Amino acid sequence: MAHALRKVSPTPPDSLPPVTGALRFTLRFRGYAAGWDRGPGSLAKRPNAAAPRSNTLEAVADPPPVSGISELVLEVSDLDRARAFYRDVLGLEETLYGEGRQGRYWYLIGDSARLGLWTPQTGLAGGRGGAHVHFAMQVPRDALDGILERLRRRGAEIEGPVQLGADRAIYLTDPDGNVVELWTQDMAEYATGAREGGGPGTFTTDR
Repeated sequence: MAHALRKVSPTPPDSLPPVTGALRFTLRFRGYAAGWDRGPGSLAKRPNAAAPRSNTLEAVADPPPVSGISELVLEVSDLDRARAFYRDVLGLEETLYGEGRQGRYWYLIGDSARLGLWTPQTGLAGGRGGAHVHFAMQVPRDALDGILERLRRRGAEIEGPVQLGADRAIYLTDPDGNVVELWTQDMAEYATGAREGGGPGTFTTDR
């Protein structure tokens, strides 16, 4: 089995979404701050959505010097079907670089992270792939419309664009039910706002 990086072939110039590398994920759909629940085909306001108790970060004396999330692994039921979604529909670059086990493929997320697709198995330190995961990849603000058009041409079912404050996001569901978000939020700007005491309700929609 070749370990070289695999791009979609043939690779048209616009085939890969310009993911910039920021990777954010959660085990539930974002809604605790903005008050939004995911319903069939739409985002619906939750009337009793609870806002966070505090608008500011709790002081941490010595936070670890992490610069980002470098890896996220999903557990998939059908590896070929999952590969077709991430490689052929989303257009992510597929690689086996550094991988020595069967039932695993990796996808480059910009230049700073990778996404793993694993069949059910246990890795180092007892690690397994996640299920029912929602995760977001950062894309440039001026690139989202082009990405949306290309995904629709490939037959993807998309929710959005959803306006989230000054930014927008689109959502796809992969074959295993994970929610994939392409979001234009600059996470460096987000971190600055959070540390400056940004309050709840920043992400609102007017769809």
